[in-house]
Amino acid sequence: LGLIGGSLAKAFNNTGITIYGYDISVETLKECGVSGIFESVTDDFDTFINYPLDLIYITLPINASLEFIGKLGKEGVGIPTTDGASTKVSIIKAASEARLNFCGGHPIKGKETSGFKNSDKDLFNGATHILVPTFNLELASQLKVLHESIKMNITFMEPDIHDEVFGLVSHFPHLGAFTLMDLVQNECPDAFEFSGGGFKDFTRIAASDPVMWADIFIDNKDAMINIIDEYIKTSEEI
Repeated sequence: LGLIGGSLAKAFNNTGITIYGYDISVETLKECGVSGIFESVTDDFDTFINYPLDLIYITLPINASLEFIGKLGKEGVGIPTTDGASTKVSIIKAASEARLNFCGGHPIKGKETSGFKNSDKDLFNGATHILVPTFNLELASQLKVLHESIKMNITFMEPDIHDEVFGLVSHFPHLGAFTLMDLVQNECPDAFEFSGGGFKDFTRIAASDPVMWADIFIDNKDAMINIIDEYIKTSEEI
């Protein structure tokens, strides 16, 4: 229930949907409890899956999402499930192996700040939501309607195409921003005092959670390696 989960919860609640929450952070649960948008929140998995849920929406970092999917499969949970992770090949594979009633997803919007305290019910207004309906077209259709209800625009993709596309336009740019910041810090930290608007625009996303992004880079490593190789070739040609 961080930035993404909190923003989705607030947006869906704003349409009249009853929301239940699960998080292992006591501080986050306190923030959720006083927000007034949740019917109930818990840090207990068994309690959560026994709520009267029509849909489970996983909004965790990639490794935690994979772990949660495995846990749902182990418990034989049949509740329709979707996710908001930044990669899709590993997520779809895990959901298939867990035999979940599943359709992958990826809301394309975020901020450099994180946490429920920074969530916003209007964050996804007008944003794109990717659906990856590899084996559940009925659930995909229902999720399309659900996300359109919070004014999102829906696009369908295959998981490998998704990871290639977002490797190019999201994952690689974040890697570049993190790398450039480390390079300046290691080579000449005083140079930061002379950075202008262009440098700040380019490196703004380096304020994102580096641990979360490291997991994304590793999970999408095949696409990332190919993109880096092509970037080097393009740089040499220039």
